[in-house]
Amino acid sequence: MSDAALILLEGSEGWLARQRERLRAEAADWVPIRPDERTPGRMYEELRSYSFFGEPRTVFIERIDQLNKEERLELSEALRAIAPKTTVILTALAGKLKDPAALFAEVAVDVQKEPATSGRAAVEQAASETGVALSPDLRSLLDEAFATEPLRLQRELEKLALLDPDGPADVGHWKSISALPGVVDGWLFARAVLDRDLGQADAILQSWREQGGGSHTAGRDLLGAVSWVLRQMMQYKIQLVRTGNAREAARAVVGRFSSADQKRAGAWSLPQLAAALDELRDLDRKLKRSSVPADRLLFDWCVRRCV
Repeated sequence: MSDAALILLEGSEGWLARQRERLRAEAADWVPIRPDERTPGRMYEELRSYSFFGEPRTVFIERIDQLNKEERLELSEALRAIAPKTTVILTALAGKLKDPAALFAEVAVDVQKEPATSGRAAVEQAASETGVALSPDLRSLLDEAFATEPLRLQRELEKLALLDPDGPADVGHWKSISALPGVVDGWLFARAVLDRDLGQADAILQSWREQGGGSHTAGRDLLGAVSWVLRQMMQYKIQLVRTGNAREAARAVVGRFSSADQKRAGAWSLPQLAAALDELRDLDRKLKRSSVPADRLLFDWCVRRCV
């Protein structure tokens, strides 16, 4: 197993999700295998495959604590034949992986576990990773509400980061956006597309799906939010032409419109934004009549827009 590595991550869902996004950003050739993608032979094939361009590969296999008997056998055999320049990263919920000694027999595995933290420390750590400064009262409130639910905590912190308050976020900031999950998803997703950041857009779609947003109805809700964001971008550009003043133009936009958003708007012409809105209308019609998963249709649209 020359130049190959095997890592097992064990922790809470929130911690595992954060590790996935961190590792994805660092990987040159990223090959994720989610639980619903474990078709027979898939793990064995990916672990034995070489990168087409000779770059190091990272194969990320999620939730091996959910493997059935046949999948465990396949993975155990595949771990003995990992291709060179391949890092295999496995994840499992803390304490849920049965008989790891048998699974990893005759192979060396680097086990990395989520650090033990108190609820408040977990909130502070997640806020630091998200880049959000919290006021003491909001930190206490989030500790009480979400310290044992890391995915929901991460969601709330992402909303606060999107709000981009001047100074530490307080309870008022949180209340102002906590009732707008669809709009918040739309801002995050649309910003990634406007930045032509396919990796970030895909990560947002995955997070959205894990939060129960994979249905066509939820997909249309997200499309509506993205369309709203693009219309706000168009409104800003129109007002900028009329007034010639970026600050006044930003005031015409509903919600927080940061200097970074102004740069995003500047990178897209009005015809480009209008074309993107037309594509979203077509995508909405497809969602009404297609059996293809909503996140797949959205990802395909991202590829066309980002590449």
